[in-house]
Amino acid sequence: MKRISNNLSKTSEDKIKKFLDSISEIIDDNFYTEFINTIKFDVKNIKDCSERSIVDFYIESCDDIIDDWSDNICKEFWKTLKREARTKLVKKYVPDKSFDNNIDIYFNEVKKEYILHPMNESEDLEFIPENKEIFIKNNLKLVIDCAKRYQNLGLPLEDLIQTGNLGLMIAWDKFDTEKSKLRQSILDNISQYPKDSFTYKEASQIIKDNFKYTKLLDQTLMKIPKEGFNSKNDFFEWTNTNIKKASFSSIGFSWIRATITQTLNKFSNIVHVPKSALDKGVKVANIIRLDSINPHTNDNYTDNTMYDQANEEFLIEDETMDTNERNNLFKDLTNKLFMKLNPLDRRIIKKRFGIEYPFEMSIQEIAENEGISTNKVKASINNTMKIISNNINAQDKETLFELLNLKY
Repeated sequence: MKRISNNLSKTSEDKIKKFLDSISEIIDDNFYTEFINTIKFDVKNIKDCSERSIVDFYIESCDDIIDDWSDNICKEFWKTLKREARTKLVKKYVPDKSFDNNIDIYFNEVKKEYILHPMNESEDLEFIPENKEIFIKNNLKLVIDCAKRYQNLGLPLEDLIQTGNLGLMIAWDKFDTEKSKLRQSILDNISQYPKDSFTYKEASQIIKDNFKYTKLLDQTLMKIPKEGFNSKNDFFEWTNTNIKKASFSSIGFSWIRATITQTLNKFSNIVHVPKSALDKGVKVANIIRLDSINPHTNDNYTDNTMYDQANEEFLIEDETMDTNERNNLFKDLTNKLFMKLNPLDRRIIKKRFGIEYPFEMSIQEIAENEGISTNKVKASINNTMKIISNNINAQDKETLFELLNLKY
């Protein structure tokens, strides 16, 4: 039997094919493809449920409703099918019980919403008021992920989440829908072009006519091959690879992070900041520079000017800070070395030694902060120190280790 998908196990494939064969008289090839793609999407995006349960509940739900819709398989059918299957998953995976504290109640509700509205579901929806609830629910986990990074700075996790949710609502009001259509605008322009090939000049002009991010225009134009494109398909592929779509989750995470750090800054009197930093006017928002990587999209948000707007409104750099201090040997060394680390290892080593962070964190605190085991934190630190040792000369190594109060 031909494999249905690399994302599904052989057992699931056999089960799906057997079911589709049983209703083959009332479905067509389009139904076959849509049914498989719907299941694949949920298997990929609903992390809290097993593939087996997702497949079983979709088959069961489809079997329950197919007869009523056999004469008119439309968009509403697929909405109904998703709702039925996901509701069954919620009943199985989300405990219906009382909790002793508000944070557990909230986590339980978020888990429920992420089964009913999986991550990335909103990406294909139109950004209109009628879809606001789905866009917001699709990004509640982003708030939790971001809030956890700023634990142990003086505010309870519950307050950080509440603040982050406010940032998510601000993102909805600030999101520029025109920028979200940037890539599609360029693709449409390519399609309408009378010729099938494009010179460098022609391709550059199409990008210039549609590109909204003036800050990154020159950088994008430099990526265009000097020989141009031999076909529209080549130009399509290049555009899909090099022109990022400004997604709501990207902008949402920027505003979530900005509102959390702004709130921490207001409460800096209860957050430990080194006296030497306070003397120079450094506040919490100046110090905290954790990796700005969306854990669900791996997007660093620098592709959209809304990122700058969020930081301009909430993260105000203290102009009185000594420029030389910000660019001292320690910062130069750490930045250069940490570039070789992955985002998780970089965050761990910064938290462990209080680099760009108000204070040093213990192994246990980092583990709780990142949601990983203490052994993984220790392994990360050991691996990072090996990387540092292998990529630094003896003099710089001695200087850095002294600054970190380590034995050389």
